[in-house]
Amino acid sequence: MSAFLQLRDVVVRRQQREILHGITLAFQPRTVTALVGPNGAGKSTLLGVAAGDLRADGGDVHLHGRPLRDYKAGPLARERAVMPQEHGVRFAFSVEEVVAMGRLPHPPDPQADDAQVERAIDAAELQALRLREVQQLSGGESARTTFARVLAQDTPLLLLDEPTA
Repeated sequence: MSAFLQLRDVVVRRQQREILHGITLAFQPRTVTALVGPNGAGKSTLLGVAAGDLRADGGDVHLHGRPLRDYKAGPLARERAVMPQEHGVRFAFSVEEVVAMGRLPHPPDPQADDAQVERAIDAAELQALRLREVQQLSGGESARTTFARVLAQDTPLLLLDEPTA
């Protein structure tokens, strides 16, 4: 089975410090990969590079054998979803509206979109909160809303930063 996403010799520097040095890692389809390490070890940086949200100073990242940098935002968002550590929404959207934002990378299909949003809300146990404004949620409720948005995006790859926090 070939790698879905592959990082080769990835290097990231911040100021004079090398955060990541020569990281090679392959993400295989239908597997769960956990990055474990102390605070400040570079886990979030590595996820940022893997997601294409952060450019590496060296090495390369390939998705389906193609350089990640060659992907436009829309096609990339249909291949991978990202749940960042910080998941605050600064506008008065409802939980349901935020979850539905996960469907934006896909061509509009109201029936399929509604069904996927409903599945994501159910999976994150947000039925009772669906109409509440996200700015009124607790930290855990906000995290579950972001997780539901990621699920609604319906991608083959999920990159979750601190998913249990």
